[in-house]
Amino acid sequence: MSSINDMQVVPPKQAGFSGKRLERVSDVVHEHIENGDLPGAITMVVRRDKLVYYDVQGYRDIETKKPLENNCIFRMYSMTKPVTATAIMMLYEEDKLMLDEPVARYLPAFANQSVITDKPPTGQAPCQPRGRVYTEPVERDMTIRDLLTHSAGIASTRQTPAFFIKELSDAMKGSNHFPNDDGSLTVTQSVRQSMDKLARIPLSFQPGTNWNYGFEFAVLGLIIETITGKTLEEFFQERIFQPLGMIDSSFNLPESKIERLVTEHAWDESWRLKIHERPQDSIKLGQAKNLFYGTGSYGGILSTAPDYLRFCRMLSNRGELDGFRLLSPKSVELMTANHTDGQFIYVRGYGWGYGFGLGIKTDLTESNCIGSIGAYGWSGLACTYFVIDPAEQLIGLALSQVLNYSFKPGFCFHQQFEKAVYQALEI
Repeated sequence: MSSINDMQVVPPKQAGFSGKRLERVSDVVHEHIENGDLPGAITMVVRRDKLVYYDVQGYRDIETKKPLENNCIFRMYSMTKPVTATAIMMLYEEDKLMLDEPVARYLPAFANQSVITDKPPTGQAPCQPRGRVYTEPVERDMTIRDLLTHSAGIASTRQTPAFFIKELSDAMKGSNHFPNDDGSLTVTQSVRQSMDKLARIPLSFQPGTNWNYGFEFAVLGLIIETITGKTLEEFFQERIFQPLGMIDSSFNLPESKIERLVTEHAWDESWRLKIHERPQDSIKLGQAKNLFYGTGSYGGILSTAPDYLRFCRMLSNRGELDGFRLLSPKSVELMTANHTDGQFIYVRGYGWGYGFGLGIKTDLTESNCIGSIGAYGWSGLACTYFVIDPAEQLIGLALSQVLNYSFKPGFCFHQQFEKAVYQALEI
């Protein structure tokens, strides 16, 4: 089932596109490859659940020049989050959890947390028991909903004071955020041990009062394992990947598929592409085979363009694909609603809100690309991206493999891809 042949393919005109203008998607990819920004990319466009556009350009490895192919496997990083959110909503529908329950009900280490503050708590003498950082008790426990919307205040590389960075590094040792001094990743502890350490670091703000892109979905993954008694890999396979026909999606890579794993690239000091990690050296070959994070740590899940497109189609079809229903339409509606009104989603910019593991476009005049209010999607650390537009019944998917791609000044491949798709619409 994991091929483009499981979908009806229609000419662009039949789906309301200008075929000539849709060719600009290919032009965008070609230009980035020629400029040395991308090794290659797979792009797909679906409208009204029919494949309208599909293109594969470039290489899976800039040194070997081995061509990128339809069945190549990518590290999805934070595009794991929408899958984790889907799993949480499945458990919610089955009455295994409630969204406003405290996290501590399932993970006791998160009980009685403290919050960083810039002044002594009321009634306390002005002392600094933890160096230059004051803390106060949480006003309320963080909830599962706080985790789903990145509003829990959990420690992160962006907002946690330097005083706690060593503790954060120890908690997430081996994740892509905290590699060893030589750049390698070494697995030293279980997910539960990591989360227990993370729970002891003071929150950056009171739960529900702000937005910060941190390790919330790592906590959600452990909640899923705690409730179900299964590993996250087992739950994803049994309840999501296998029912959807996502046959090449998993956390770890079987040896038989090593030739299909795309080499992970990065930038050198001159902003030129270099090899970051070859398939044979990947942690996905087994170093972390018992560590399954619901976030992008250790690269998150692996998937192919056809596989992840099936997941996108399920969301676009309001929880159902090919006669199999994962979620009710109302659960998808809740996932894709904006839950962060008034909070700044700094990784997307103005005109965006955040749902459950998904960015939500809320204002066309402030957002960075043409589109529709209510369109949603997300990206991954190594240059993977998808957008789903309910108003236009549209899906766009673009996959490449360049770690920390967004750090390069002026690089805006995903916005250009999205613009090229929307400007081709005629009706």
